[in-house]
Amino acid sequence: MTTDEKDRLAAISKDPQYENPKLNYLKQRILKYFGENENSCGIVFVKTREMTVALMNWMNETEELKILKPHNLVGSNAPSQKAGTTYKNFIFRQSYG
Repeated sequence: MTTDEKDRLAAISKDPQYENPKLNYLKQRILKYFGENENSCGIVFVKTREMTVALMNWMNETEELKILKPHNLVGSNAPSQKAGTTYKNFIFRQSYG
């Protein structure tokens, strides 16, 4: 990738019209929740390990969310379990205090 292409992609990535509406919605929900109660903590559930990393990176790169100091924690269902929860990974735990 050339320098010009990298510069162009960097400029596009900062343009608000190209924001992901689902990530924007998640950001608004998190900010609303933490704005109401500073001592709260939360968990965001996702389906894949890769998504935990991507979501954590996004939160760390988002100015309003990086103050929450997100972390990822990955788990899975035991192989013998066929019922119950279907999520495999989750991210985001923050406690104030």
